[in-house]
Amino acid sequence: MAGQVAQATTEGDGAKPTAVDPFEKSEGIPKGYAKRANADKVPCPALLSLYNNGDLKPEQDGSVDMKELDQALSSMGLGSTARGALLNVADGTDEVPESFNLFNLRDSNIDHAGSTGIRDPKVDPDKLDKFLSFGENGRLYADNLAKAGAHFSEIDPGFKGTVIETLELSALLQVFGREDPERDGDRYFTNDDIKGLWIDGKYPEDWKARPADDVGLLEIGGVGAEMGATRFWDAITTPIKNFFNSIFG
Repeated sequence: MAGQVAQATTEGDGAKPTAVDPFEKSEGIPKGYAKRANADKVPCPALLSLYNNGDLKPEQDGSVDMKELDQALSSMGLGSTARGALLNVADGTDEVPESFNLFNLRDSNIDHAGSTGIRDPKVDPDKLDKFLSFGENGRLYADNLAKAGAHFSEIDPGFKGTVIETLELSALLQVFGREDPERDGDRYFTNDDIKGLWIDGKYPEDWKARPADDVGLLEIGGVGAEMGATRFWDAITTPIKNFFNSIFG
């Protein structure tokens, strides 16, 4: 079942900790997917999916306590350093300390250039096809996501936005991506995964959260650096290719 994860092992049992069950803390919220009120106001695919699956529980006005967000991010396998960085960003989106408003993130300080535009400034499913066009055989690996990001940055340029978008895509890939054993465990999204996360706010089918604290900043940053290198290389080589094509094509 999509979103199903294993219970965590206790400390000291000698086994590697497995993923926690993010639903065990969702008292009063169904253990499953439903498109929830104001879901279209949430620009971030990860927060949207946590919300629609009952793992992030805002108040009726959209406010979320930072402790609640920390628990939700932890349930996805994010390590404490990565969570801390994200909590600091979220806490700065409004003037209320130790909380943020899930429904008011648009036009906050997390807005950035280079967004895919699928959920920002509004939900736009038509942009999904362009995003998916950068994949190969129905899959998008880090290099495919980098090329997609480069395209959207050309439409809405900005260095800071490019960096943020690259790291966001890297984090989503490491948290929700599938491992490809034929590519040394490189992670990828299927087209359905992308649609589910960006449009519907659904976890990928058969997704299991990684073990607690398994996804660290170094891993996210490493994959982000690879994506950044791909974007930088394409930025250099594409104009050169176009120039020679214009002469010899």
